[in-house]
Amino acid sequence: MSKGTNGDVYIGDTAHPSVIPMLFSCCELDLAFVIDKKHLNGGKFLWLVGVTEKIGKSLRDKYEHVLVIHASALPKGRGWSPWIHELREGADEICISVIEAAEKIDAGDVWIQSYMTVPKTMLYDDIINAMYAFAHDMMSYCIAHADDIMPTPQQGEPTHYKRLTDEDSRIPMDEATFDRLRTCDPLRYPPFFEIRGKRYEVFVREACE
Repeated sequence: MSKGTNGDVYIGDTAHPSVIPMLFSCCELDLAFVIDKKHLNGGKFLWLVGVTEKIGKSLRDKYEHVLVIHASALPKGRGWSPWIHELREGADEICISVIEAAEKIDAGDVWIQSYMTVPKTMLYDDIINAMYAFAHDMMSYCIAHADDIMPTPQQGEPTHYKRLTDEDSRIPMDEATFDRLRTCDPLRYPPFFEIRGKRYEVFVREACE
């Protein structure tokens, strides 16, 4: 496995949407991309991105700095997929936090926090790409200013979000709307809707059992 001079990025779930953007970030920032904990051999930085497991002290002690990228204004929004929850609640911006990994999940001291605007017409893949480009710039800053940044404890009462499930993606549907969807010509006249000044096409397929 290649070794980055600045350390490693660990993502324990290769299906996580952060994987492809973070591969790019690793190259740009001279960080090695790690998907198996046994390859965490130590270095200057260990970045935890989209990690769904606790990284123990024995692993954290191998690095000078172990930092977590979390998409909420911590301590508000600890837990799972905070940016999705917040956009569904009506937010039009996402706060990206860089915090130190700690024994208590999402409770570490804050290095930096910054907000990015999310237009209400932006779709999932574009949000992911924009978010990790934004995080890339924050990582660059942390790497360049590691000796100057003074981490600060999180201030305020924490809030927590639940882990999203398949049921959280259910869209209300009635039979008349479904009959219209299933009879649209998907090539010439694909089903669509208009909202917030934009037109969106809908792709429908039967789910695999």
